[in-house]
Amino acid sequence: MSQSAGWRDAGDWFLPEVGVIAQAMVLGGKLEPMASNLGFARAEAGVGIAETFEDFRCGFAALDLEVDVSALQALAEGWATGLVDPPGAYCVEPGTGLSTISHLEKILLDNCLSDDSAENTILAVIRLPDKAELWAAPGVWSLQANLGQICLSTFEETKAVVAYDHRILYFLLPNTAENFVRLHYCQLVIEDIHPGLKDQTRLECEATPLEQKTVGTFLQNLV
Repeated sequence: MSQSAGWRDAGDWFLPEVGVIAQAMVLGGKLEPMASNLGFARAEAGVGIAETFEDFRCGFAALDLEVDVSALQALAEGWATGLVDPPGAYCVEPGTGLSTISHLEKILLDNCLSDDSAENTILAVIRLPDKAELWAAPGVWSLQANLGQICLSTFEETKAVVAYDHRILYFLLPNTAENFVRLHYCQLVIEDIHPGLKDQTRLECEATPLEQKTVGTFLQNLV
């Protein structure tokens, strides 16, 4: 159940706080304090809010219980408290686990200092449709976790940098035939996540800028 609910690493969810709240869920009782502690611990461990919520929901599903809304709120508050400028806070987009657009911009700026890097890389984007059915909670949390898992697994063992921002996936990668195949495969797998995505995504590719002064405008024009 854990992997089908969006866990990218079958073991990354387990913290001591998990065992405590799991026992409380089985026995019954007030969950808010333990949920808050769990949220704090997950944030400190670098786990995004989407994955944290989805994992918590999975626990209720495993016990055939309705989600405790008060406990869910406590989980979110604990997670927010734990997210006090952790390592990588400005590099990782928490919903998907992919890079942030700011991190991508920094890499593009660095690439401009290397003629070889700039001339031999492309920036591809997969645009996702703006449909309310896709981006409403709680389904959006699972969707974002799945997007991250698909992108990370598709481009594992490559030099690609994959970022996410406002329903757009960005892929900075070497300009090779193999990577174009991976991009098309990634698009197809993403469209299978949800009926609302089928035949509704758009893949575009652009040459990366060669001068640092054009990077900001380049990214703005992709939005």
